[in-house]
Amino acid sequence: MFPILLYSKASRAGKNFTAQVLAQHFEAASLEEKYNVQFNVKNYASASKFKGICAELFGEIGMKGESIYEAFGDLRKKPLANGMTPVDIWIEFGELCKRIYPEVWVSQAFKDIYKDALALDEVHYPTAGVFRPQVLIPVITDLRFDVEYDYLKTRFKSMTAIEVVATHGKTVVNKMDGKLTRKCDFQLTNNGTKDYVRIVGEYVEATCERISKELHPSA
Repeated sequence: MFPILLYSKASRAGKNFTAQVLAQHFEAASLEEKYNVQFNVKNYASASKFKGICAELFGEIGMKGESIYEAFGDLRKKPLANGMTPVDIWIEFGELCKRIYPEVWVSQAFKDIYKDALALDEVHYPTAGVFRPQVLIPVITDLRFDVEYDYLKTRFKSMTAIEVVATHGKTVVNKMDGKLTRKCDFQLTNNGTKDYVRIVGEYVEATCERISKELHPSA
């Protein structure tokens, strides 16, 4: 397992888009054939758990599920029946739980990753008649605090922290952004052009080569 942590010190820097591009490159048939590895990319967001809980607890005042707010972003800042916006409730509820246990939400993401990794270890199937090692590439996209970073780093020795830096001028710094001070292992500069896709692809190529050498040391 080779986890990737994507983070940014501002919202709308392109973390989710970067995660999509990473998956496209990692799961390309050409790379799997070249490095003799079956890469399995899956995104994980610790916020998904408490957003789902909020939808259940506060549905009577108009709170919706995460998918609704992903599709209709403006609804995030529209006041509900109690006068609070969905974003206000997410922050208040999330912080309340973290005062009880600071790693509560990132630990949920870790459990999901570990469960998927165990399930993948049990699956062995040939690709075009060739048996290849199955490798899970968990991509964590919403980590913001040092305590969460440290939680994952102590459990994932091979984790790579990537900071997404946007230069296209559309970023927004919210009160929950910019809290992570740990040094990144790699930096991707999102300039809002197609060239960024190529840059991400180059990173994936180098990572695939590194993983292949670890899995096939005699090759």
